[in-house]
Amino acid sequence: MTEINAHSEGHSKQVVIGENKGVVNTGDTYEVQREVLALDIERWRPERDPAQWVERTHPQTELQQRIEDGSEHLVEVLAAGGFGKSLLADWAYEHTQAQFGKALWLNCSNAPSFNTVSRYILQEVGFLIREDATPDKRLVKELAFRLTEKSALVVIDQLEAVTTREDWPSFQAFLAQWQAHGTHSMLILTTRVPVLTTGQHRLELGGFSPNEGATYLSQQGIVAERADLEALAELGQGHPLLLKFSASWLQETAAARLETSDLSFFERLFQQSRDDTALSEQLTTPESQVDQVFRLLLARLVPQRRELLLAVSVYRKPFAMAQAQAMDVQATAADLAALTGRGFLTVQGACWTLHPLVKTLVNTELQAAGQAVAAHQKAVAYFAGQLQAEQIAIGDVLECFYHHYQLQDYSAAYDVVAPATDWLDRQGFYQLLVSLYGQLVTAWQDASPATTEAQQRFANSLGNLGNAYFSLGEYPRAIEFHQQYYEIAQAIGDRLGEANSLGNLGNAYFSLGEYPRAIEFHQQYYEIAQAIGDRLGEANSLGNLGNAYFSLGEYPRAIEFHQQSLEIKRAIGDRRGEANSLGNLGIAYNSLGDYPRAIEFHQQSLKIQRAIGDRRGEANSLSSLGNTYDSLGDYPRAIEFHQQSLKIQRAIGDRRGEAYSLGNLGNAYDSLGDYPRAIEFHQQHYERSRAIGDRLGEANSLGNLGNAYDSLGDYPRAIKFHKQYYEIAGAIGDRRGEANSLGNLGLAYRSLGEYPRAIECHEQSLEISRAIGDRRGEANSLGNLGSAYDSLGEYPRAIEFHEQSLEIKRAIGDRRGEANSLGNLGNAYDSLGDYPQAIRFYEQSLEIDRAIGDRNGQATSLFNCASARARVDDYWIARQNLEQARELFVELQLNHRIEQCDTMVRELEQMIAAQPRQALIIDSPEPTTRDDDWYPKSLPTHESSSPAGENGNQWLFYVVIVIVVVVLIVILQ
Repeated sequence: MTEINAHSEGHSKQVVIGENKGVVNTGDTYEVQREVLALDIERWRPERDPAQWVERTHPQTELQQRIEDGSEHLVEVLAAGGFGKSLLADWAYEHTQAQFGKALWLNCSNAPSFNTVSRYILQEVGFLIREDATPDKRLVKELAFRLTEKSALVVIDQLEAVTTREDWPSFQAFLAQWQAHGTHSMLILTTRVPVLTTGQHRLELGGFSPNEGATYLSQQGIVAERADLEALAELGQGHPLLLKFSASWLQETAAARLETSDLSFFERLFQQSRDDTALSEQLTTPESQVDQVFRLLLARLVPQRRELLLAVSVYRKPFAMAQAQAMDVQATAADLAALTGRGFLTVQGACWTLHPLVKTLVNTELQAAGQAVAAHQKAVAYFAGQLQAEQIAIGDVLECFYHHYQLQDYSAAYDVVAPATDWLDRQGFYQLLVSLYGQLVTAWQDASPATTEAQQRFANSLGNLGNAYFSLGEYPRAIEFHQQYYEIAQAIGDRLGEANSLGNLGNAYFSLGEYPRAIEFHQQYYEIAQAIGDRLGEANSLGNLGNAYFSLGEYPRAIEFHQQSLEIKRAIGDRRGEANSLGNLGIAYNSLGDYPRAIEFHQQSLKIQRAIGDRRGEANSLSSLGNTYDSLGDYPRAIEFHQQSLKIQRAIGDRRGEAYSLGNLGNAYDSLGDYPRAIEFHQQHYERSRAIGDRLGEANSLGNLGNAYDSLGDYPRAIKFHKQYYEIAGAIGDRRGEANSLGNLGLAYRSLGEYPRAIECHEQSLEISRAIGDRRGEANSLGNLGSAYDSLGEYPRAIEFHEQSLEIKRAIGDRRGEANSLGNLGNAYDSLGDYPQAIRFYEQSLEIDRAIGDRNGQATSLFNCASARARVDDYWIARQNLEQARELFVELQLNHRIEQCDTMVRELEQMIAAQPRQALIIDSPEPTTRDDDWYPKSLPTHESSSPAGENGNQWLFYVVIVIVVVVLIVILQ
């Protein structure tokens, strides 16, 4: 009856933490178009006007060849602003996308994070990662791997915009990996600055040739001799945007005609003064030449259109007519068309935007004119109106936040994003929340809030930033911000904020495995909530206390807290909270071995979750029911519930829930003895957890893989997985995980016969469990030490450890654990040769197994009873016990256990058949000796249930034979 510590570590227990985040949910409905919230990624391609498109033979041919010959999978299109990089990439996109299974375009002008870019691409190639908690290092590998698997054409436009981001090294890491190993897919990058370390994959785009430039000017409506058009194109270095502005100038001043005499004007305009060498170098670049012509054209605009152009430049995204009219109610389509014709605007579908180089120039003019504040205020008014709609686009929320922030009105920015925070949190957009609240916190730290209201918002921003880091698994950073939240709340007399911050600190320490410290914070949270009459906070703090005591193995106390939490939630009508409390009660009763009651609570929770339409809660309840039926030994039913949970989690895009359901299915198949299938599910659990950055899930899946390989007898591989489990648990501060992994390593070393090493691991596990106050873990470690000393032949010491384990399990009300300890004591006395005492312990274990409905435990106890009885020649009762054990194993579909029973039955039949014949020959009253090696003294215990079976009539035949033999002996004597 060896105790395996972490077989159920992957179970998605419905532990309710973080209920006290203190974020207002207004009930608004937010609309988002895609699973990945790619708000900073523009997906529009530049629109090429066929009437004005000029074929650029050399770069088009070179780019097409690089894409089609298959020898390259990366092209960096490099040029200064305005040379037509995006249009060239668009031409290639249109002409080659049919060669790929998927084609997508990303515009990075708004400097999106690597997290957003990579997850968006992964989503588009069929690998959705909704949680933005995934570390960049993992996304680098995942993105490179998935693009190698698929055949995709990916254009990343205006990549230079992200080179100043803090996470630019992540972009570089991906590009380096793709440059070295990329295959199957093609990446086209357009950039104004080099982004690759070498020029091997670079295509440097120059300007139009004189002939191409002349054609372009003609298409702009300029009338001139071909030689003059070519001369102007050469003066402008073939720069498309410069030639566009030059054409606009001619249309404004010379009726679209170019005379030979005009060339000297453009030469002077482009060259400027060459007296200052540095200035000359600066002014003769194409971009500086564009600046000169731009200023001339801007000066010639009528004031109304000039001010409209300056104002719309504050929009980060393409703007519609309504947004233009928000800046100027007199604005018309004709105004926008005129600005487009002059080259200031470009058309994007039904919207307009500014060329990146033009936008820079216009913004400079806007600031110089002192009109930026007024423009941002008008943008705020527009987006504020959008937020009054019944269905709100989350993009409008973020744009409104942006414009408030630009105005340095941080309180207003907070007020815009705060109502959406709960929605963003539930959708898993943690990186976005870190960005939003990080900006506010930084701004307020630089300039202290002047009013109490602003201080309150600052405190709340710290709390929300802490919550976002908590969701990302960065618990020390979460603690840092929640501590600041607490200090400010305390300073301004915000008792509710003080309570929430204490609760959040408790959650963070809980996640670090520091349960006594978590209890301390939750107790303070409870006291304040009770003092200020915050009933919901009171209920949440009680629930969190229940979670902490549950983790300490104090199940009766945990139940007491969850019961109190349930009563309050029912009283205040919190249906979702009621369902969560019921689920937590179910989990606690499951750990106590009271499975019928656990099922009752989980079914009540499930009923409420379905009634209120909480799909994620429904999936959790189904998962918890699956875990309980696994404990009862009803593995087919457990699998059925886990599959239902998995189906829902996939439907709602809950990647973490999906990973945990896969782990639960692995546990169920492990219990069935179908280890290859268990490994398959645990491997999927591992891959999903790794992809979404769930380090705890990754660690648990590795532990479960180790357990499965241990069951297969592949101990070196099991040890490898448990060591990885231990390393991750240590890295994330999961002390309980460290203890579990050490315990599992000890079991594997014991299986290899390395008992001293096993004992060392179990002692370390015991030390950690005691340090964190984990009573159940302490009991398991003591039990495992007992089993290790049993294997060493130190039976008195083994008994001592098992007795200590039994004492703790009885103290915490762990009935199943109590049964296991009794079984292990039976094993130790069996090893000592004290078979009557061993039988007494096995029978006590059997009694508890029957009381709690653990069929697997019953079968194991019966099997061990049969073995001990056979050792004292009580073959008939042994055979009866064995038949009962076999029937239970048949019900449980545990074929490997059935085979062990069949082997033992054959041995018993031989002994029964030999015993009377031996008496006839030897005429000896002494019991015959036999080889003990055939008997597998202990079987690994798993969680189960069901009554014992009845004996078959085959016993009648053996009874008759025995009676006949006895009669013959009497007659012969």
